[in-house]
Amino acid sequence: MKKGKRTVAVILSAVMLVSIFSACSNKAPAQTQTPAQVSSDSNKFPTMTIQIGHTNSSIESDYKQKLGTLFGEYISEATGGAVTIQVLGDSQLGKENELTEGLQLGMIDMAVLSSPTFSNFDDMHLFTELPFLFDSTPAARAFLATGEYAEMNDSIVDKLGIRFLTTGELGFRYVINNKKPINKVADMAGLKLRTPETEIVLGIFSGLGANPTPMAISETLTAIQQGTIDGAEFPVGTIYSGGYHDVTKYLSKTNHQYTLCYLAISESFYETLDPQLQKIFNEAAAYAQKGQFEFIDKIEAEQLQAFVDAGMEINDISDPQEFKDAVSVVHEVYREKIGADFYDKAMEAVNACNEKNS
Repeated sequence: MKKGKRTVAVILSAVMLVSIFSACSNKAPAQTQTPAQVSSDSNKFPTMTIQIGHTNSSIESDYKQKLGTLFGEYISEATGGAVTIQVLGDSQLGKENELTEGLQLGMIDMAVLSSPTFSNFDDMHLFTELPFLFDSTPAARAFLATGEYAEMNDSIVDKLGIRFLTTGELGFRYVINNKKPINKVADMAGLKLRTPETEIVLGIFSGLGANPTPMAISETLTAIQQGTIDGAEFPVGTIYSGGYHDVTKYLSKTNHQYTLCYLAISESFYETLDPQLQKIFNEAAAYAQKGQFEFIDKIEAEQLQAFVDAGMEINDISDPQEFKDAVSVVHEVYREKIGADFYDKAMEAVNACNEKNS
């Protein structure tokens, strides 16, 4: 794991990281400045190179890579090239747990973290990992603009020393495998599926009757090719960037979880930045989120078609309620762990977002 290029004293402070809105809506996001609209003088900023680590593929179309790249493009132009962002995928700076711990310790400056793994570090963030939470992508994105979601993220600055500059999207997760299409819960019986190394996902797939197998993403493709596991469960972008459509036969749109990714920065590093540079980082993060969402909306249908072209069989689930009922106990189990009061008010926000974006 590489250490960021800085030697500055660690100063921790709790600062709000997400703009808070009181209600869900399906309105378009507020306009974000482009780099060309940011007035800057490269002499104002120290020359530095910042590395952003993540565990997905480094190819340009990967959703994590895209989020980091957009952020870096804005930063470079806004600082006149003084600040350079290197986006390093393929677990070059470590696996998910290592990236998170590195941010906490100040040994890594920035990372794009997957929400399933991060939920191992903060119980409140288990909320967005609950199964069958959102009815649609617009509803899920609307929730990101609520006060409840902001509350989740505000809490981690003091608690963990990590700041989420923005939240990106990986999307709804689907089951891929080499055995059979998944049409009903009974089809899940005994399927050996790779899952993230997180307790809540194990609970979901155990409840569905599968044989969940926690495994690092860097090991998954080979495990499928060798037949060690039958398949996995990923969002579309990860399936595409990881090449999983070339090694699995079936994709079933289970939509069992909606997965986020966080553009995270070590709070100790963030506090060393000049206030003007902090402002640029925040603007760059908003720009990156908007750009990533637009990219996903454009590319996802093309990726699904590429799966079909590769010979994959894709199916919808005819009775999603059967799947929801099979894992409803997961909500009951995790309500107390998340915090009953927070769970209840966050669910009200989710229901409002689902209703307004149906």
